[in-house]
Amino acid sequence: GAAAWHAELSALVGAQRDAEEKESRAAEALAAAAPRAKKLEEVRAAESFRGAVTAAEGAERRCEEADATGRVRGAEVEEAKARAAQLLGALRVAEEGRQEARSAQEVAAPALEAAAELDARSVAAARDAEEARARARVSEDEAAKARAVLEEVVVREEAARVAGEGARVWLLEKAHWEALAREWPRWQRELERYEVALGEGKTARAAVEELRGDVDLLKDAERLRRQERDSAAEGEARAQAAATHAETSLGEGTGVERRVLRESLLARQETLRALELARQGLCSGEAEAREAAREAAVAREESESASVAVRDSAVRRLEREAALKEARRALSVAEATQGHAAQRALLREGEACPLCGATEHPYRHEVPALAGLVAESAARVETLESERNECSREEVDASARQAAARARVTQAESRREGAAARCGEHRDAWARGREQWRRVRTQGSASSGGGPGLSARKGVVGAHDSESPGGEEGAGVRDATSAPGVASARDAASAPEEGSGPEASVWLEAMVAEVQARLSALKSEEEAAEGLARTAREARAALEAQRTRREVAADALRRAEESFTRVEGALKEGLARMEAADATVRQVLADVSPIFAADAGWEAKLEAAPADFRQKCGKRVSMWKEREDIVQKAKSREDEEQRHRAHAQGLLEVSARRAEEDAAQATLKGQARDAAVRARAALLEGRPTEEVRAELRAKLESALAAYEKARVSAEAARQAEGVALARAEDAARDLTRARESRESARKELEQRLAAQGVSLDVVKALLANDAAWCEAEARALAVLREAQAQARAVRDERRERRTGHESSGPPRLSEEEATTAREHLGGDVEVRRRAEAMLRAKLEADDAARARHGSEAQALAERRRAGEVWKALGDLIGSHDGKRFKVFAQSLTLDALLLHANAHLQELARRYRLMRVPGHDLDLQVVDGDMGDEVRGVASLSGGESFLVSLALALGLASLSSETTQVETLFIDEGFGTLDPETLEVALATLDALQATGRQVGIISHVSGLAERIGVQVRVVKQGGGRSRLVVEGDLGLPYVAVQQLA
Repeated sequence: GAAAWHAELSALVGAQRDAEEKESRAAEALAAAAPRAKKLEEVRAAESFRGAVTAAEGAERRCEEADATGRVRGAEVEEAKARAAQLLGALRVAEEGRQEARSAQEVAAPALEAAAELDARSVAAARDAEEARARARVSEDEAAKARAVLEEVVVREEAARVAGEGARVWLLEKAHWEALAREWPRWQRELERYEVALGEGKTARAAVEELRGDVDLLKDAERLRRQERDSAAEGEARAQAAATHAETSLGEGTGVERRVLRESLLARQETLRALELARQGLCSGEAEAREAAREAAVAREESESASVAVRDSAVRRLEREAALKEARRALSVAEATQGHAAQRALLREGEACPLCGATEHPYRHEVPALAGLVAESAARVETLESERNECSREEVDASARQAAARARVTQAESRREGAAARCGEHRDAWARGREQWRRVRTQGSASSGGGPGLSARKGVVGAHDSESPGGEEGAGVRDATSAPGVASARDAASAPEEGSGPEASVWLEAMVAEVQARLSALKSEEEAAEGLARTAREARAALEAQRTRREVAADALRRAEESFTRVEGALKEGLARMEAADATVRQVLADVSPIFAADAGWEAKLEAAPADFRQKCGKRVSMWKEREDIVQKAKSREDEEQRHRAHAQGLLEVSARRAEEDAAQATLKGQARDAAVRARAALLEGRPTEEVRAELRAKLESALAAYEKARVSAEAARQAEGVALARAEDAARDLTRARESRESARKELEQRLAAQGVSLDVVKALLANDAAWCEAEARALAVLREAQAQARAVRDERRERRTGHESSGPPRLSEEEATTAREHLGGDVEVRRRAEAMLRAKLEADDAARARHGSEAQALAERRRAGEVWKALGDLIGSHDGKRFKVFAQSLTLDALLLHANAHLQELARRYRLMRVPGHDLDLQVVDGDMGDEVRGVASLSGGESFLVSLALALGLASLSSETTQVETLFIDEGFGTLDPETLEVALATLDALQATGRQVGIISHVSGLAERIGVQVRVVKQGGGRSRLVVEGDLGLPYVAVQQLA
């Protein structure tokens, strides 16, 4: 439009001005870089001398290195000659030492052999002397032992004589006990018979006194039980009459018919419920099918609309792609033309182009025009790419809408087909329900009409068998003589064929109301019959109660009679036992009186305490037999010790004689050893043979080693001297070659420098700039030249574009009018774009919501399935901190502890048993066996019972820990004060059993009475001032150790 023409003209004028300024700046920069170009040419020319200079410098360096190497090699030769001479002198000295060591060893050989022989003789004589002295010491020890044995035998002989004499004196003093001791088994039996008879007499006398009172009481009880039996018999007769009357009023029951009718009505009710479900499913399925068909139609329309949009967007996209392709081709051509700016700067008029071979160069001075053309082509490519991308996005959006619409069509069709299938299933269910209804009504009519008892009951059943779906309340009540077959046929015919119509709903409501009314009537009849049956049951229960009361009274009378007879017989038996016991006592006293005639008051002592009297007699007998046994043993031991004394005297004499002989033999052997030692001291200055031999051997080996070392060193020195000479000769040859090479390189370099007319220092200064510097300078100069060519081309292109634009002719509208019209149209376009963006955003939000709903529902289901797994794991093993698992592991240990604790509790309190509280892993409760295994809390136990349970747990814990660790000691702190004497005995007996297994038990208690039961006590006695004192009392061999705390 006009606004665009005026705007473009202003832009072209500004662009031309900018291009001219850039071209001027590029020319100035290129002129300033002329000295750099000249230096670059000089460096490139000096590059031809680099090889010669490098060769001369290398030859000089090699010559200096060869000279230094020659001097080093000469020094090495002198050093090798001196070392070789030194090592040859050392070799001669080592040879002389070796000869001297060999001579010394040959001279000492005879003396060494003689000394070795004398050493062997001395060792043998010393060994013989030591053995003789050892035998002498053994003989002396045996003699001393025989002397000590003889003295012990004499002492034992005298002790046996003294013991026998004392026992004989005691037997003479107690001679009157001899008769009792000789026949003690007989007198013991008599005394035991006396004790038993005396106890039986006392028991029988007390029982007789008690039984005489029981006989009178039982006689009165028998009379009362007989009166109760007669009263109970009369009550039973009255209850029998009442029960007979109640059963007569009930008559013959019709419970079977009522039950059959109820089952029939319930079957009808269930069938009607199934029909209602089928009807509801059929209606909902048809509604769902209609809704799915409507949604499918709407989705098809959306799909067709989206398909049209896809085609339109595809056409526009293809048009934009064709235009974009053409614009990119034009941009490539312009860029290629602009890229040859460096080559255009080298073109000359009349010369051929090195790229295309042409002799005419039209673009040589038009670089600015090409730059404008490239910029314009790039802008057009960018605009076309944006339009192409917008068309592609519209095409993708339309394709997405089309795919979504097609998916909704598919889903709707699937739902419609599923609804149609469910409708078919519900129709089949309706048909099956109708058939079931016909069958149930037919069976119900047959059962209600086939029984004579049922049809005679006030017309209730027959009245509700008829069908009246549209009548008033009570219209279905008719006489029981209605024909059931006709009613059944009418019901089957009235059931609608289609379950989705309104007549099906009306029919179902009527049938449900009828069945409910019949069930209500049947329930009233059943309640009346149940009342009569309940009265009959109560009467029968009363009869049974009276019969039980009569039987109980008769049983009580029988027991009373049996008790009276039993007690009367026991009284007679007690009188007989009392007389027999008195006779036995008199007989025993008459038999034992001669034995105890010397003991005053023995009869009174025997009657007062028969058991003590018998025990004292037993002690007398034991003492008498002990003294007799002592006399016999003393006599036998005295004879035996006399025999031992004779044998000990013989051993003493033999041991003394052998000791004297062994001492003489030891003296002779010692003299022989002394002679051998004196002879050996005269040889080798008394030094040991092996020491001298080792010294000579060491000297020889040292001399041999020194000689061998000197020989090897001398040989190595001679070889090192030869190597050093050879290396010195090589160094001299290398030095000669290096000097010749240096002179050759120097002459060649001087000739080339003279030919070019330059000095060596100038060449080295130019060669200090390497190839990288040259390359960088060349690139920088090329960039400056190319920048000038591009600026000139852009200036020419901008000038041509302005000229072309002005020659196209100005528009009809002025610049101000064109600006106003453009602003108005721009506002309209912006409003339409915003409306389009809002609609597109809503569509995208709707698509995202639909996709998100489906994905989130699936994700929610997956999360729920994963949550079920974690919930199951949580129920099994608890939370992540492991608390439930630890409690479970502790409960297993608690189970093992309860097994041991209950085993100990069986001994302490058999009544109780410990168990875990269900649902609480670490809580305990008590099972009371005496109360029918009643479960009680631990807090309900008394103090003594709680102590026993705690003691059982402690002992169980000790038993549990002893499976892996040996528990030797157990301490029990307090608790015994709450126990009664019997329970205390049980607890101490358990601790006795525990101590018998090898463990030590300690009891800590304030109870003084308990401390008296303990053998070993550690008492803590206060002394004031924060100090106390420990006191140990008792025999340390007893099982318990008690620690008593004293205030």
